[in-house]
Amino acid sequence: RADDLRLLGVRAGDFVRRSDWTGRGGTPLEPLGRVVWLAQGGDPAPLLQRRLAYRDEPLQARLRATRTPAGRPSIDWDALSESSEIIAHVREFPRVVVTSLGTGFARELVIVTTGDRHVSLQQPMPAGKTQTSVGRHGRVILREDGLYEAWLLQLDSVTGGEARELASPEHLGIELQHGATAASITLTTVLMAQWPEDGEAQLLAELKR
Repeated sequence: RADDLRLLGVRAGDFVRRSDWTGRGGTPLEPLGRVVWLAQGGDPAPLLQRRLAYRDEPLQARLRATRTPAGRPSIDWDALSESSEIIAHVREFPRVVVTSLGTGFARELVIVTTGDRHVSLQQPMPAGKTQTSVGRHGRVILREDGLYEAWLLQLDSVTGGEARELASPEHLGIELQHGATAASITLTTVLMAQWPEDGEAQLLAELKR
């Protein structure tokens, strides 16, 4: 939905099938390929929040545009408050990640706030049997199905203020504060069949290339 933009899952294989090519309308596109990753059971919480005096307010994502400049796809969306005020503009660059340990995806988000907002990105961690820290701001979770799911969160840049890392067993996050008006953040997910003893060094080295 354009008024409730969320990443529900990731598919591998063929793209989509369209059966009706009449005009700009027609029947809905039929997704193809198989689901290889599902976000929080297919009903994920909003990715961005803003800090208020007594609580964190989830921000709804509303689609503005999609682009493919120079073959690099991007998604433009607005982060809205509960009163429909635009709190931030976001340009998201999704891409495939391939490593020797496994494949996955990355989401580079360029966030520009509309004022002095305490906007945060908070990514819930999936449930699993074990959880191991990776790098400065990452986790590897052994899932109940035996697969390993690596999450890495990186602050690429911040403008006009500071950014604070938010970390707990339940989530990874970064909050813009002290006048920060823009930031670039990359969230990477890699799915792996195994996690070797040197997995941390290997994964971090390959992701830097």
